[in-house]
Amino acid sequence: MKITIRSCMFFGVLTLLLSSCQLDPCANKEKFLTTFDQFVEDISEVEEDITLEEWKDYDETFKKYLEECYVNHKEDLLTSEKKTFWANSIRYYYQRHGKSFFTELEDETDPLAKLMEQELEEVFNNPESAIIALVKEEFGEDISEGIDKVVDEIKKLGEELKEIFNK
Repeated sequence: MKITIRSCMFFGVLTLLLSSCQLDPCANKEKFLTTFDQFVEDISEVEEDITLEEWKDYDETFKKYLEECYVNHKEDLLTSEKKTFWANSIRYYYQRHGKSFFTELEDETDPLAKLMEQELEEVFNNPESAIIALVKEEFGEDISEGIDKVVDEIKKLGEELKEIFNK
């Protein structure tokens, strides 16, 4: 009788452990890449109907994929897998922020934006061109004007700072 109860308990605990690994999107490289692809695809199907509150939940999931899953599996990823992952990250970020995409990506106070910018520079030879091409291909929009606006704003800010410090 004791053996049966212990056996049942053992198999119960084993089942819980195995099922928890199945649910964790970071469990292994293949699961991570597959679930992230599906996550971005699911959002693209419903993005117009997503409320601000729902975006916050999606942002937390996105953050987990970047800060936990990607960081844990980065060394195991092939260059092509990294490029696919970051292309999907750009898709998510553009779906989330629209035309203010570059402004959000340049936010120095956002650790997630800093991580994205750093990794995009590492994976793509010319991240700006890669982003423009991906957004144009995916959404049919030319966002090069958005980049120009961000650059102009940075230049204006630089000029203002020069004036302040030169007084």
